[in-house]
Amino acid sequence: MKVQTRHVAPGWIGLALVLGTALAGPRPAVAGCAPAEITAPAADATLGDTRPVITWRPVPGATAYRVRVQSRVPEGAVITDLDTLASAPRFSPPQPLTDHRAIVRVTVTPDCGDAAETAAPLPGHRFFIDTRLTCPAATDLQVQRDAKGAHLTWTPPPGAVRYEVLAFGADDWRLQGRGETRDAAFALPDARSGPAVAAVRVRCGEGFGAFAFAAY
Repeated sequence: MKVQTRHVAPGWIGLALVLGTALAGPRPAVAGCAPAEITAPAADATLGDTRPVITWRPVPGATAYRVRVQSRVPEGAVITDLDTLASAPRFSPPQPLTDHRAIVRVTVTPDCGDAAETAAPLPGHRFFIDTRLTCPAATDLQVQRDAKGAHLTWTPPPGAVRYEVLAFGADDWRLQGRGETRDAAFALPDARSGPAVAAVRVRCGEGFGAFAFAAY
């Protein structure tokens, strides 16, 4: 049995490919998915709220948004690291991002479906939290002594829920005692060796105010 073969010039092959592409028409363009622009909190703003609502501009075609939120203490240790999906252009952290101070970074990546090209997210959005802005410090600290020992009192500021009290050695700053109270008074531990320092800070909601000090 003979098999006949026909040789086709390379130029004809190239022409056939060009004609085939032209007849099929241009490929459909892949829709782009623009990066999300965070609108609140403002970049580099300092807030007193420990669970601020994060919002961004809606992205056309987006069906969901991947939200990453990381809070760190100013010294660098991570406090909270959240990675979640949101169906609307807003996100409310389910837990406090700090109870005192934090640097918070947020990225939002939209999801426009499998057929869309997702643009790289914008550089991490940064803001700061400092609860001392909305939680005032205790004032007018007084240490009184009687037969039962030393007692610390102070003037309660507005919005105070409870207080944290610590006692340190004045020479070595070694912790000698710690406690919490809802009253604007606290029985201090006996100074173990020489003078001591009492520190009290106010708890307001989910954050703390600044420490106030008194020697005894």
